[in-house]
Amino acid sequence: MEARREQPVVVVGAGISGLTCAWRLRREGVNVVCLEPSDRVGGALRSHAKDGFLLEAGASTVLETPELVDLITEVGLAKEIIRAQARLPRYILHGGSLHALPTGLGSLLRTRLLSAGAKWRILGELWTPPSRATEDESVDAFIRRRFGEEIGRVIVAPFVSGTFAGDPTALSAHSVLPRLVDLERRYGGVIKGMLGTMRSARSRGSSAGRRSLISLRDGMESLPRRLAQRLGDDVRLGARAEAIRRDAQGAWVVSLRRGEEAMQLSARAVVLATPAGEAARLLADVSPPASTTLAEMTSASLAVVSLGWPRAAVSHGLHGLGFLTVPGEQPRILGCLWPSSTFAERAPRGSVCFTAFVGGTLDPQAASLGDEALGELVRHDLSQVLGISGPPGVLSIDRYRQALPQYGIGHAQRVARAREAIDRVPGLFVCGNHLSGVSVGECVRAAQDTASAVFRYVGRSVDFPTRSV
Repeated sequence: MEARREQPVVVVGAGISGLTCAWRLRREGVNVVCLEPSDRVGGALRSHAKDGFLLEAGASTVLETPELVDLITEVGLAKEIIRAQARLPRYILHGGSLHALPTGLGSLLRTRLLSAGAKWRILGELWTPPSRATEDESVDAFIRRRFGEEIGRVIVAPFVSGTFAGDPTALSAHSVLPRLVDLERRYGGVIKGMLGTMRSARSRGSSAGRRSLISLRDGMESLPRRLAQRLGDDVRLGARAEAIRRDAQGAWVVSLRRGEEAMQLSARAVVLATPAGEAARLLADVSPPASTTLAEMTSASLAVVSLGWPRAAVSHGLHGLGFLTVPGEQPRILGCLWPSSTFAERAPRGSVCFTAFVGGTLDPQAASLGDEALGELVRHDLSQVLGISGPPGVLSIDRYRQALPQYGIGHAQRVARAREAIDRVPGLFVCGNHLSGVSVGECVRAAQDTASAVFRYVGRSVDFPTRSV
């Protein structure tokens, strides 16, 4: 059924956060308009079909969460969910060799990834006193303090560069490793905390199952495309929000440009689901404190390169999800996923494909290389690591100027300041991966929370009935 046509809520940005928020509002009968300056929806969720390959230039696999699965189901894509093979190993490239990432105590003791001293240092964490400091510290400082230098350099730094394209000495432990920080706070140590939570779960008779890594049969971009399809003409591509303000009656006015046409929309509320820098620009006059705080949040640039080879040209067994590189070692790529090993039908029969990541805060120049140089860099690195012969087919190169927000030291305090300033402006809302998690599942959950807050706000003065779409 159609939503009632009151003054709309305007959502700026049609990435997964903006589309999810708009969809939730539409489900509640709220008239909503979603503005997107580019010619496509989905933001960093990009899927390419080329020469029989299905390539992901954004999230290749996502962790299954209830909110994400519910959203996929609501828009009719439940039958398109595919799951990665359980317990596929992840690898760390260290010292020129691939080492399976340890997943338990036994594999930790057997691995050649760590020295004997590093393994003893892990056990020593049981007797390491908790910090009494209250200020935030870097990921690197936290891990060194609890587990030693080698664990930080060989295991945690690749995770940080692979997940955030970031520098562990600059990122916040509180924001990047919240569970580990909380375990130290509550139990006095990380390992003590893990053992304590396991005992508590057993005593309650609960068993949290391992969540699957999932994707969609035609790629993750299927989800934002389907959301936009369901929202119909209320998603307006090529529409750039130029400014926002409140008029004398308290209504929001969104000035936008679509091609050569300038126009204004009157809105009940505005949701900014954009990168932090764009939100800061739009808030400069509306909420200078929020604008200043959001402008402090930086992002890393990244290039994503997908290549394919005949399977016979690759000597490595390719049983796994892919590998991450220890920063400062060769090769130059941050890591590489093996999509055709993770899901069926990602490559034609007799072929394999790879998705490599280049750039990040520690090597920003690499993301700016020309296409030919970038393709050659990745080809060389993968050939060396995986024993590949012959030229590849470079299938796609995607570049992101604001790929991943950097949760720097003090990030939680910046988020709190920004939210406090935003909350002082009636009808203004902000969501996105710069505030509450970079994963697709976290973005979906936060966008749904934002939609609930918007609904409560508009419902105070207008009776919006709950309607199905």
